[in-house]
Amino acid sequence: MNQYFLKRLNNFFDENFQERFRYILVADAIEQDVIENKLSSGIYFKIYIFKHYNDLVIGVRMIAWSNELKKHTSLKHSYWNESDFLKYNAIEKLSSHYQPIVHNFLKTFDEVNRVWQIKSFIYNLQNPIIQYNYKLHNLFTLEELKTLSSKFDLYPNINVYFFKNHSDDRYFSNTFIPDVFDTVYLDYFEISVDLDDEDMPIIFDLFNPNRSDRVSKHYFFKELEKRENE
Repeated sequence: MNQYFLKRLNNFFDENFQERFRYILVADAIEQDVIENKLSSGIYFKIYIFKHYNDLVIGVRMIAWSNELKKHTSLKHSYWNESDFLKYNAIEKLSSHYQPIVHNFLKTFDEVNRVWQIKSFIYNLQNPIIQYNYKLHNLFTLEELKTLSSKFDLYPNINVYFFKNHSDDRYFSNTFIPDVFDTVYLDYFEISVDLDDEDMPIIFDLFNPNRSDRVSKHYFFKELEKRENE
């Protein structure tokens, strides 16, 4: 089953174009007989955008995490090819599941005829939408949240449910959905939003022998700076 797809826009432009690539998170839970319940597929799309002569080429490769290589790689070298999943033909099922989604995603580029549309798409790739949990907003300023989220590798999140049945003919307006930023683990701190019904997050210092003790925002930023400078 194919795991690499190409779309070519012929004679698109003459100007110089720097090759780009970016990972796109595929936040999708799929039903499979590999396990009893739904499982987050752990699949990413690696998007390549490059110029070939005067043509613009968009490539999509399905990738996943490799426990052995400690990085994202092709499905055949990922954990989906390990013994727990190999006997269930997991890679073939994943490829079959995502092939129509990738097809519809690439079909979106049939509507592209201006360079600014590609530049807009690249901008969205490089600047993923982040949705902060409301509890975080109640404790942190927006600038503080942006600082915290910048410490993580956050990827654009493709709108899987839309592309199961559609292509996006409105200049990529439906292509991406927000990446949710909620419970955070950072330098042995936990900022939790799901432990109670209060409207404020709870911060724990996991270095503290009594991990159940909450710490203040002031303590968190002060200690975080120390740990990052050690």
